[in-house]
Amino acid sequence: MPVAASAVYFLNLRGDVLINRLYRDDVGGNMVDAFRMHIMQTKELGTCPVRQIGGCSFFYMRISNVYIVIVVSSNANVACAFKFVVEAVALFKSYFGGAFDEDAIRNNFVLIYELLDEIMDFGYPQNLSPEILKLYITQEGVRSPFSSKATDKPVPNATLQVTGAVGWRREGLVYKKNEVFLDIVESVNLLMSSKGSVLRCDVTGKILMKCFLSGMPDLKLGLNDKIGLEKESQLKARPTKSGKTIELDDVTFHQCVNLTRFNSEKTVSFVPPDGEFELMKYRITEGVNLPFRVLPTIKELGRTRMEVNVKVKSVFGAKMFALGVVIKIPVPKQTAKTSFQVTSGRAKYNASIDCLVWKIRKFPGQTEPTMSAEVELISTMQEKKSWTRPPIQMEFQVPMFTASGLRVRFLKVWEKSGYNTVEWVRYITKAGSYEIRRIAGFLGFAKDDAHDVRDREDDDNDAQNPVHMQPTGLPRKGFSVPVQVAVERPQSGPVLVPCDSGHGGVQGLRWYAKRLRMDEDGDVADEFVDEVLPQTPTNTENQRKLPRFEVKYNARPVKVKSQVLSVDGKIQQCVEHQGKLQWV
Repeated sequence: MPVAASAVYFLNLRGDVLINRLYRDDVGGNMVDAFRMHIMQTKELGTCPVRQIGGCSFFYMRISNVYIVIVVSSNANVACAFKFVVEAVALFKSYFGGAFDEDAIRNNFVLIYELLDEIMDFGYPQNLSPEILKLYITQEGVRSPFSSKATDKPVPNATLQVTGAVGWRREGLVYKKNEVFLDIVESVNLLMSSKGSVLRCDVTGKILMKCFLSGMPDLKLGLNDKIGLEKESQLKARPTKSGKTIELDDVTFHQCVNLTRFNSEKTVSFVPPDGEFELMKYRITEGVNLPFRVLPTIKELGRTRMEVNVKVKSVFGAKMFALGVVIKIPVPKQTAKTSFQVTSGRAKYNASIDCLVWKIRKFPGQTEPTMSAEVELISTMQEKKSWTRPPIQMEFQVPMFTASGLRVRFLKVWEKSGYNTVEWVRYITKAGSYEIRRIAGFLGFAKDDAHDVRDREDDDNDAQNPVHMQPTGLPRKGFSVPVQVAVERPQSGPVLVPCDSGHGGVQGLRWYAKRLRMDEDGDVADEFVDEVLPQTPTNTENQRKLPRFEVKYNARPVKVKSQVLSVDGKIQQCVEHQGKLQWV
C-alpha cells in the first residue's frame, strides 16, 4: 500500500520551518532545503502542487500564510496525502477556534506535536475526526482573540467512540420531536443534436438527510433499484412487485453506511450523524425521463434579419410544475433590435451574453408555450467571421419529480426506546448542462427546413414524371419481379455562399473580381470598348454600315476589397478609386 507521507513540514511565506514531523527514515531532515531552493525561490508555487526533485516527491498546499509540505521518497498516494492535509487543517481549526495561520502554530507547538503523533502512524493516516480526538486529547489550544467560537464540551463515554464503532455520532442526544428529512436532488445533463438525436444524456443525483433523532437509532433505507429489489425477493422467497426499477451507477456512500450489510443484503443501513449530511451519490445513464423538450426553429433571412421560433413542451405530469425556467437562445453579436411574442412568461435580449433570454416563473406540466422573435442585425461593411451558432441552454427546477425515476420505498427507524418518528421525503430535479444544438441555414432556410423542401420537391417530380419499366426480353429463370431501385445522388449546394474577403468575397466569383477594370471616370466593368469612326465619308447616302468597336486597353485593373451579397440577391463590390472606397 503506498504511503501518504514520509515527513510533514509547516513553513511560513519566507520559507522558515515552523514545525516538522518525520514519520519514516527514508528522507533526511534537510529535504526542506530542496523545496525552498527549487520551488519557493524560483516562484513556481502556483504552477503545480506536485513536484519531483531528485528521488523525492513534494506535495504542498498553502493555507493562509502557511505552506504545508509533504515529502515522500517511495511510491505515494497523492490523493490520500492531500486529503490528509485538508482534514488535518480542519482538525487544527477546531482546536484553535477557527484560525490557522503562523501565529496559531507558534502559540500551539505542544498541541500540534501531540496531534501529529495521533493522526498519522509510520506514514499512514489514522483517525482525524475532531469529535473523537477531543474525547481523549482534552488539551485546549490557544485561541485567536478574533475567534468567537465557543469551546466544545467533552462528551462522556469516549471509550466506545475511540474504538471506531460510531465515530460520527455522540451518545446522549435528546430531541423533543424526532424527525428525519430526506431530499433526493438530481441534475439532468443533456446534449441534443440539431437533428433531434440525443448525443449525451445522464443524471447525477445525491441523497441529503437531516436527522433530529434521540439516542443511537439504526435506519434502513429502501429504494426502487433493480439489484436491491431482486435481492429482497430472493431473501423473502416471493416475486418482486410490478413497477419501474432503475440501475444505479457509480454509487458512493457516507462513512456511516454499513457496507458489509449492503454487499450482502443490498440495503442501505446506517447510524446517521446528527444534523445535515450527504448520505450517498449516484449516476444513471439509462431510462432517463427528460422533463422538457425544446423545438427551436431559427431562420436567417439575408444578412440583416433573423426569425426565431422556440416551442418548449413539459412532459411531466399535469399536476406538477417547474420553477425558475430560463431558456437562452444565442444570437449574433451584431444584433441591433429585437421584438418578441410569447404565450407565457417574458423575454428580452441580453447584450452582455448575446442571448435571447426567455423566463417563465411557473411552468405547468403538459403545456407547450411558444416564443417568436424577430432579430435585426447591423449590416457591416467588412466581412466578419461566420457565426458559430452556440447551442440553446436551459435552466429549471422541478419539485416532486425525478428524471431517473428513483423512489423511496421505505425509511425505517429503530431505537431501543421505541419512540415515534416523522419522516419527510422531497424530490427535486434541476438542470445540469441542458443544451440543444441548432444550426441555422442561409438565405432564409434552416437546415431541417431546406431538407424538408427538397424532399417535397423530389416527391412532386416523381409524381409528375413516373419511371416506366421496359422489359429486356431475356428469358427469366425461376420467379422474379422487376423492382424499382432508388439511387441517391448528392444534391448540389448553393451557388453563392459568403466567404472571407481574401478568397474573393463570394464563393465562385473570384475569377470575376480579377477581370474587372476601371476607366478614368471611375466606372467598373469587365471590358470597355470604343466606337471606331470611318476615315472617309461614303458616297452613297442610302448605304448603311454597321458600327465597329474595339477594346479599350487603357483601363486599369480594379482593386476589389470585398464582395457582398445583398438582400435582393445582387452582388456588390467594394473598390478603391482616387483614394476612396466605393460600392459598385
